[in-house]
Amino acid sequence: MRRIVSLVFVLVLAAGAYFYQSAGPETPPAAPSYESVVPSGMLSPGQAAGLVKHYPEDRLAILDVRTPEEFAAGHAGKAVNIPVQELQERIAEVPQSPLLILCRSGKRAENAFNLLRDSGRNMAETWFLKGFTDYRDGIPSFHE
Repeated sequence: MRRIVSLVFVLVLAAGAYFYQSAGPETPPAAPSYESVVPSGMLSPGQAAGLVKHYPEDRLAILDVRTPEEFAAGHAGKAVNIPVQELQERIAEVPQSPLLILCRSGKRAENAFNLLRDSGRNMAETWFLKGFTDYRDGIPSFHE
């Protein structure tokens, strides 16, 4: 009986050591690569929030295509404001990729995306948000 208890004890210790070793130290998951996970085009609010978190602030350009009055009421920091109705004439002012296009609900952003695409722009890292954006405190907050 003593041998059986000793054998069970050794097996339990060995199993615990095996599982502890295989678990390894806890490492945070790698940041997703939005270039490969999210193709250019329409983003949901969750995807847009992930995109903003993924790119360093100085790498992701934001094009706000709302009116100057809407922009003045609140906007994302470092956003460039070119109203969608002026975009064709001001296309040279549009920052290069990666680029996130925002408006209030997504319709003007989608129109701007299509206009840029139709103008021959490389759209590899260009997205637009389809959803509601709130600009309180200068931080875009995305909603369905």
